[in-house]
Order: sequence, then structure tokens, then C-alpha cells
Amino acid sequence: MSSAPLNDPLNRSSSDGGGVPRRPLVWLAVAVAGFAISVWLNRAPSPVLPVPEERPAVASAPIVPAETLARTVEFDAVFARALWRRPQPDDVIKNAERRDWSDAEGVTRWDWFLEVQPGPALQAWLDTNPFSLHKSEAPQPAIPPAEAPRPEWFPKEAAAFDVFVSSNTSFLMLRDPATQKVYLSDSGGGLAKPVSR
Repeated sequence: MSSAPLNDPLNRSSSDGGGVPRRPLVWLAVAVAGFAISVWLNRAPSPVLPVPEERPAVASAPIVPAETLARTVEFDAVFARALWRRPQPDDVIKNAERRDWSDAEGVTRWDWFLEVQPGPALQAWLDTNPFSLHKSEAPQPAIPPAEAPRPEWFPKEAAAFDVFVSSNTSFLMLRDPATQKVYLSDSGGGLAKPVSR
């Protein structure tokens, strides 16, 4: 029997019929390498990220200019605009305030508040109910909520007053039955916007 040459790396011998390697580790290494190459070649392709579509520009809404607030505390002017009459010398205006909110097109909303100890002429005129107010008959009348906060001097509770309101509750009159002092307020929207043609 002839021995295999020492420099034969697979340790083959001609006596076993065709040179089958005698070391199984070599075959195992070849198989693992082949498997790794096969896996590497058949791996899933890396995902292709979609190219984002170019979106058309969207027109943004026009910026609405901010409202401005004009506040008037000139007693006679507020009284005249609120009640459509001038105060008489015996009408004692304790507090008055008018607020007008406006934008580029004009007044958008307004409100006013008065605290008055009426003289006899104003008292008689208010008794004619010129604003078509109705008296609240609730056992504990409440002051209707306002769109904007009322001034600090305006009553928060109605228990001590006779409460008169308009049908839409924007016009409010609180009358102290003991002193006849009245607190009045009203609010509303601005003028109608012009129609564009």
C-alpha cells in the first residue's frame, strides 16, 4: 500500500477509488461556505423607497386682520349713544363704558354698560318701557351671560334687583327697587358688510 504524499492537502489516496477526501471537516467547510454564498445571493432585495410625489402648492387662507377695540368711558357720550337721549342735570351717571370692536371693514360688534341714578324725567321715561323689555319672573332671576366680560362695577348677581331683559336677552336692565338706581347694558353685531358684485 502506498502512502499519500505529505503535500496533498485533501489527504487523497489512489487506493480508495477516485480521491474522496478523508477529512470530513474540509467538506463541511465547503458546504457551509456554499450555503452562505447561496443565502447571500438569494437574499431579499433592499426595499425601494417610493419617491414622494411633488404636491401642488395649496393656497393658504387669507390672514384675517385682528380686531381692534375702542373703549369709551365718557359718561354723557355713552349715555346718549345707549339711550338715544341726552342726560338731564338730575340724572347721576355713576359709571359708563362703551366698547366697539372693529376690523378693516368697520365695527364688528359692540356693547355698552351704564350705572345711573335716574332723575324724575328719566325714571318716567324708563317706566314707559321704551326698549320693550319684560320682567323676569323667575324666583331667583339670573343675569344673562354676556359675550364679553362685563366691567367690574356691573353687578354679578341679580338677587337684589328687578331684572328686565329683551326678547333676545342682549338688552338688560337691573333696577334696585329700594333706590331706583338702574344698571343697563346692551350688545350687538356691527353693521352689515357690503356685498361685493
